Amino acid sequence: MNEVNRCCLYFASSRLNRNITKLAEEAFLPLGFSPTYAYLLMALYENQSMSSKALAEELFVTQSTLTRLVDKLVLQGYVKREHSGRSSILELTEKGVDIQEQIQKQWRKLYHAYSEIIGYDEGEALVKQLHHFSDQLENK
Repeated sequence: MNEVNRCCLYFASSRLNRNITKLAEEAFLPLGFSPTYAYLLMALYENQSMSSKALAEELFVTQSTLTRLVDKLVLQGYVKREHSGRSSILELTEKGVDIQEQIQKQWRKLYHAYSEIIGYDEGEALVKQLHHFSDQLENK
């Protein structure tokens, strides 16, 4: 079975995901966010405002998952939602803008944490490969 695990992309990527998730959750623990919430807030900051559909695509999540994530951030006062017909436009509140510096600091902390373990060049190459392979699998 060990040989199968070493040759199986599914198990290897799942193992990598568990390890990087652990590092990411540790990095964002001081802010009280999961990495997904932090990425959502960062995406809204970079884009000023986004439709919920565009943000779901940016995060690679379903619309229902995005709604659940946004609902929590609206309740916490980080995001505001404006309805426009059948779609929603999402924007950061002042509180959401104010936390951006701390979010960026934690992303840098995460980047350095894994890069010091696997190497900076190797990490950047791995990210490019993962995006490339994901694109191929999505467009199969």
